[in-house]
Amino acid sequence: MHPNGRPWDDRPRLDVNIHALKQNYNTLKAQVGASQIAPVVKADGYGMGALQVSRALKKAGAQTFFVANFHEAKALRHADQDSHIACLAGVADDRATGDYLKERIIPVLNSLAQLKRWQNANQPAFIHLDTGMNRLGMPPNEQQTLLAEPNLLATIPALIYLSHLACADDHNHPLTTKQKAAFAMLRAKLPKGRASLCNSSGIFRGEDGHLDMVRPGAALYGINPTPETDNPMTPVVGLSARVLQTRMIAPPDSVGYSATFTTKQPTKIATLAAGYADGLHRRLGDKLIVEIEGHLCSSVGVISMDLTTIDVSDVPFDPTGHWVRIIGPHQDVDALARHADTIGYEVLTSLAPRVIRSYNR
Repeated sequence: MHPNGRPWDDRPRLDVNIHALKQNYNTLKAQVGASQIAPVVKADGYGMGALQVSRALKKAGAQTFFVANFHEAKALRHADQDSHIACLAGVADDRATGDYLKERIIPVLNSLAQLKRWQNANQPAFIHLDTGMNRLGMPPNEQQTLLAEPNLLATIPALIYLSHLACADDHNHPLTTKQKAAFAMLRAKLPKGRASLCNSSGIFRGEDGHLDMVRPGAALYGINPTPETDNPMTPVVGLSARVLQTRMIAPPDSVGYSATFTTKQPTKIATLAAGYADGLHRRLGDKLIVEIEGHLCSSVGVISMDLTTIDVSDVPFDPTGHWVRIIGPHQDVDALARHADTIGYEVLTSLAPRVIRSYNR
């Protein structure tokens, strides 16, 4: 049996703490005051299950959710008939406009072309004004057109202007101040509307960015929004994998593909039922630290598609059949990401569908 009493299963498990998720929502709510929190649940709720995550956050008070594309929006709408669902990709063509209206999805309009497709809908929309990300959003030349022709916005009720901070995770980066100023200038000149600027890190970069709505993603799921300080958020996930087999390796035998690890002394090796097909980055190589009933152990050799090998020489029992913590009290998402030379976002969203999600309430 799994430590939580589940039936036997050799697939990796992601344990999602719903109480911690709600606690993070409340932490952010205390930070932003009257500003509305609109959680970002794209990429299947950052790998945790968009339907389960949004359901919990709705109970915590959320009324609007952001997703990346129409497919995500439609799936969420079919599970939730009441919430406001906004799609960051916007309306790609005329056919998309009809689909958005049918499913009651609010588009984030990223260009004048998208705005013109939506003008006759007479439905709410977000107007994305790029202030320095240079990704999605209306660029400066299109913003000038909006300023010169404000009637372009006349048919859109409940108008909300949106921009996105590029460098808020760096508390000293000058672009954050520059973007805030550019967004404020545009809002002052455009027809009156509500405004949304801050992502998770932006929430902690001054009250002047909170405005009417904030759009946190990573912080809700326990990723540190302020890398220069201790994490103000509560850990939400734990990741574990089962040991399939344990064996003694005599020197100078090697372990795994390409024989990158060779034993110099008798070594006890445990093989975990988790690999890069589950989302364990191959870059982790011999950098992965796991915990087996209080014992910290390191990976050896390369991580393969379905398996990872661990040096368990210091574990005083045979760990075969035991569950090994990959993310847990010994190592949070951000720590694992540092070992893989990436970010917590990628760690969570890389977790494969075959990783079993469970929800502790």
